Amino acid sequence: MSGQVPIIDVALNYNLLWFYPIVWLFKLFGPSYTLLRIFFFTLATITSMLSFSIVWMTTRRTWLALLTGILVLILPGQLFRNYMAFIVVLNMTTFLKAAIPPCQTEKRRLLWMTAAGLSLGLAFLVRIDLGFFLSIILLGLILIYPAAAAFPTSPLSPPTTIRSVGRITTLRKRLLKSLTFLVLVVAGVMALHLPVYYDAVKRGFAPQFLEQYKQWPKMISCQGITLLNHALKESSSLLPLNHLITPSIENSKESTPQQSSSNSACSISSLFSSSIFHLPSSTAVEASPTSHLPPPTSLWLPSSISYLPSPAATAASPAAVGVSSVAAATPTAYSVQPITSIRPVGQSVTPPPKKTTLARRSFISSDIRERMMALNLYLPIPCSLLLALLALIFLVIGSQSKQRGLILLTCLGTSLTLFPQYFFWRPDMVHLSEFMVPMTITLLIASTFALELWLCTGNLLRIFLSIFLLFAGAELLLYYINGCQSQSTGGIAISQGRNLEFKAANGVHVKLAPHELEEVQAIYQSVVTHSQPGEYVVCYPYNPEINFMTDRPSYRRDLYIDDITAPKNFNQAAIKEIETYHPAVIVITDWPINGTEQSRFSQWAAETYHYIQNHYTADYQKGIIHVFVRPDK
Repeated sequence: MSGQVPIIDVALNYNLLWFYPIVWLFKLFGPSYTLLRIFFFTLATITSMLSFSIVWMTTRRTWLALLTGILVLILPGQLFRNYMAFIVVLNMTTFLKAAIPPCQTEKRRLLWMTAAGLSLGLAFLVRIDLGFFLSIILLGLILIYPAAAAFPTSPLSPPTTIRSVGRITTLRKRLLKSLTFLVLVVAGVMALHLPVYYDAVKRGFAPQFLEQYKQWPKMISCQGITLLNHALKESSSLLPLNHLITPSIENSKESTPQQSSSNSACSISSLFSSSIFHLPSSTAVEASPTSHLPPPTSLWLPSSISYLPSPAATAASPAAVGVSSVAAATPTAYSVQPITSIRPVGQSVTPPPKKTTLARRSFISSDIRERMMALNLYLPIPCSLLLALLALIFLVIGSQSKQRGLILLTCLGTSLTLFPQYFFWRPDMVHLSEFMVPMTITLLIASTFALELWLCTGNLLRIFLSIFLLFAGAELLLYYINGCQSQSTGGIAISQGRNLEFKAANGVHVKLAPHELEEVQAIYQSVVTHSQPGEYVVCYPYNPEINFMTDRPSYRRDLYIDDITAPKNFNQAAIKEIETYHPAVIVITDWPINGTEQSRFSQWAAETYHYIQNHYTADYQKGIIHVFVRPDK
């Protein structure tokens, strides 16, 4: 909003359309938290309507479609992250419409093929990794499309000779349609990207914009190799399963306020449902063939350069506030100067030797909710395998069932595009809830098909169908029981115990629990008392909602940091930034951000933490919340 250049001045980590709609809304109506909630509630509602459409289109059961829409709306995923489920469900809709169900006219099918390209382009512009995963699914559909004519036919089909001639003709037509499908998809993707690319050229970040599309595939493949090597190593060592399922420490995000010292961080984040602008972990370490690989639960993001604005630019122009406080980490007159101690893009560097993996829920925990969460995290694996087998069964039992098999494979494939981000990156309820939106649709459709097949098949197949229905039912039941009690799924549980009003800048007007109100009010008062509009407020490791609610900017290009993503020289760079910008207030929430003790800021960034303690004055401290103010303030 204040002229910052995306990617260069502000580390986005996600792609441009994750932020542009919010920027456009704020330019039209001004920064407003209420407006943000309306925008993301609208996305959740559209996702629910699309879910209804998919289930009705595939099953023709209105009651089941209505149930699906309601379930998706009950647990839509954490607010302010509803892009994820929306993008996947939107692409599921267009893929099914374009490739599987019969259309009334060929012209309509061509329109849906174009729509599939547009929805895929939208996915790329929101999350590049998601776009690549969805591209694989759509490419598979395009390849399968002509082969459908060669699938086994039912006993009621015409004689072999007539059937063969008709099949050859149909195959030729389908090959032509597949080629048309591919051309229309590419055209749709390009049609959405061209205006965005033009804007990037106009604003001077076109090379950086295009570079993302080169680096993400490298990161994904490198991460896949890392995970495969880790799995092979573990299996060769014959280690028990519970070695891979690290029990989470007591300070879990899902624990109660009385049980968890990390709850203070959750209290602050709950103001915005774990913050409005939820950035993924950025990193200053890029994968290279010669570098040592990080732990298998960490991801390397393509943005790997850190910047330090010049002191002259900082002094010459006060930073804009409002949305730029959060969505942009640099002032208007930002002058980019790469820090010499942090490598430029293209150079490899050895990651820090001491990295920690993310804590996972344990099946042997004494807490029943921990065990339920472990089941929630791992049940999708056997369910997906059984569902894939069910789809193959439909493909081979007869021509009348081929369409159902393709429907299941399409729904399952699109749903699994969200599997890596929760299972390998963030095994928590926030990311699981995003995956479960499309997976709920898929499981309900598959269960309906399985029940109908169960009623008209033999005993042997009924055994398999019963096993699938048991797993599918268990996954849905356990997830919705656990999800409806969690404050991380976008459900009604987030309002429980929150009846005290809190008001702040930028239209923030929310209800909080008593202990949350005490902490948030203390932070707010400390910041507005000891800083003036335009003065910097820095939050470690990640609390941009504090900048937003106090209307104070941050000088940091990337607002997120943790023990996994921090570069080796983070402490030196962070201290240099503090000495350069002299932030008025520094807020540290010393919570175990990755579920381990090592992931507390005071542990992995001890040098920076001690520097702040020695050079700033403690103004407020409670539990893991530490607010420091500049001595002259």
